[in-house]
Amino acid sequence: MNADEIRASFYGTWHATYLEADGLTPEESRGLPQVWRELLAAGECAAESVAALWREACPRLPRVADYLENNVIQVGLSRMMTPCHAVSDLRRENYADDDTTEIALVYITRDLDHVAPFNAWIGRQPFRQELPPWWGSVRSVLGDLATTLHDGFMLDSWDQGLLAVRDMPTMSELWIDYVDPDAEMIYVHREGDYHAAVPRDQWPDFSQLRVIAEGTSNRAWAVDQRQADNTGWGDCADTLEPISDLAHALEDMLCELMTAKT
Repeated sequence: MNADEIRASFYGTWHATYLEADGLTPEESRGLPQVWRELLAAGECAAESVAALWREACPRLPRVADYLENNVIQVGLSRMMTPCHAVSDLRRENYADDDTTEIALVYITRDLDHVAPFNAWIGRQPFRQELPPWWGSVRSVLGDLATTLHDGFMLDSWDQGLLAVRDMPTMSELWIDYVDPDAEMIYVHREGDYHAAVPRDQWPDFSQLRVIAEGTSNRAWAVDQRQADNTGWGDCADTLEPISDLAHALEDMLCELMTAKT
């Protein structure tokens, strides 16, 4: 599949354009991570290279690496308008500059439902700023993906997949503070048992739950930022349950997006 074919069908909620390396401005090219340059130059070996990097950076998500190894068609770039962090800002009515742009890495993968010519999985540049104090909690689930390969891993746009570091709100910021301040619409239940309600005095502190992934229909998954043991909470705006293996739950969510529905 050549670049023109990809451009003809490429889309993104936040005004994305598909690029090859020679389409970058000199400034954009200078800022490109070396690991991305190597992936772009890998040619027909790109899928194997991607999978190897994923297995090293994010060992708790092996099924995602397997999917990429089997289904990456090619690796490219995207110039994203209004990048992901602006979405979180807009939720809190802090309107960001719509003219902001950044270069992201794009995996062009097979659409196993055969509905679209391909799917595009997008990751932002590796996080290079000072890591937040709760980073150990995220790292216990997602390893070094955000700091060594790409920050976030989203399907087609910025609303399904693993969030970038600066887009990880607390559960309070995501939902409680501006929709349900008294948490009256939340139902907390035991893991795997919707009918076993958790008493209110045993509920988690929503301000300590750091959302690291989002899916469709307001689904979200969070770590408790005071713990670093691959546990967490999920998954809907109005229901919440403890999760003893958060990486496995995130793999299930990602594989649901990746694999054929029929």
